[in-house]
Amino acid sequence: MLNKNTIKEVLDISLPAVGESTLYTFMSIFDTMMIGKYGGSTAVSAVGISNEILNTCVNIFIVVGISIGITSFVSRSIGANEKSSAQEYASIGFFLGLIVSIFICYILFKFSKNILFLAGAKGKVLDLSNIFTKITVIAIFFNMMTNVINSILRGYGNTYTPFLIAAFITTVNLLLDVILIFGIIVPELGIMGSAIASICSQAAGFIVVLIYFIKESYVKIKLRYIFCLKVSKIKNILLLSIPSSMEDAAFGLSRLLCTFIIMHSGNIAFASNQIANTIESLSFMPGMGFGVAATTLVGIKVGEKN
Repeated sequence: MLNKNTIKEVLDISLPAVGESTLYTFMSIFDTMMIGKYGGSTAVSAVGISNEILNTCVNIFIVVGISIGITSFVSRSIGANEKSSAQEYASIGFFLGLIVSIFICYILFKFSKNILFLAGAKGKVLDLSNIFTKITVIAIFFNMMTNVINSILRGYGNTYTPFLIAAFITTVNLLLDVILIFGIIVPELGIMGSAIASICSQAAGFIVVLIYFIKESYVKIKLRYIFCLKVSKIKNILLLSIPSSMEDAAFGLSRLLCTFIIMHSGNIAFASNQIANTIESLSFMPGMGFGVAATTLVGIKVGEKN
């Protein structure tokens, strides 16, 4: 028999997570629509190949990597009623996330043109996507750090705040897209306007969630745990994060390889595929949302030894 309280508990955690992922997907869809309206298939191709590479890295190393380890061990500690342990895992996880984010952003910035060339970008598409990538890397850093903080919040069952942050980021991003891409009030910036909009919205979202985290979060980051890192706890997080990253890499890299192959077919073929993939990603949202709920609730029950 299904337990009504358990169903309610799952839905309370999963529905905001589904909403969060859906908002980000709609942001990507409308972003693609505006870029396509402004610059056609060339603009969509330039932005699309860049976003595919950036998002794949974020998902592999942070969203389905470090973040999973943080959420799992924070939730286990909460279930065991060990708040200090939860804060230690949160602190170590935040530090690891910061190091990984800086490293990934440096590699993407330094070797962006080489990576894009290998992906099949050529001529005008290569030049545009290279500039776009170098600018958007800043936004990706803030996005990764926001994900790390959100993973701590989810660890004690708070998925509503990440949902509100997603709504804030989406609103700011789309408003700035309209203003900067098409030159409303300010000079027309095209796809570079989209990159700047991403930086502003992601930075604003990170600042808001950081303020909330410092003031309101039940689990907080303590500097003493960062200055006195425990190898055992780093190992625990990595032993969960690395296999999780590898699992996502198997899917993400194969999808990215297919994208590279289609890129060689020309701008129109790639732009069409990009638009279809962006819309298709809506179908992943329920699974991702309930996955977050399962990670949190199972972690809590493991901590409770229940």
